Amino acid sequence: MATVRRVRPGDLLKLNLCNLDALTENYDLNFYLTYLMTWPSLFQCIEEHGKIVGYSTASPQSSPFLNQTTLLPIVATPLTPPSFFEQ
Repeated sequence: MATVRRVRPGDLLKLNLCNLDALTENYDLNFYLTYLMTWPSLFQCIEEHGKIVGYSTASPQSSPFLNQTTLLPIVATPLTPPSFFEQ
């Protein structure tokens, strides 16, 4: 079963491992570290069986007209089939 939790500093080296398709952009460690230090509560990862299989990032947007949080896309790898396919 997958769980969603906050990203910890030790997870940063594992994030690019779930970006294995050609269309997902990979960022360097500095980007993820800055993001984690700036908005730690908005940086979540999806973990299944001790392995990070996806993550979600968001950032607050300030505007005189809007007060909202923008959610960036969730990246999840389809390499591991869901457990209900295993029989």
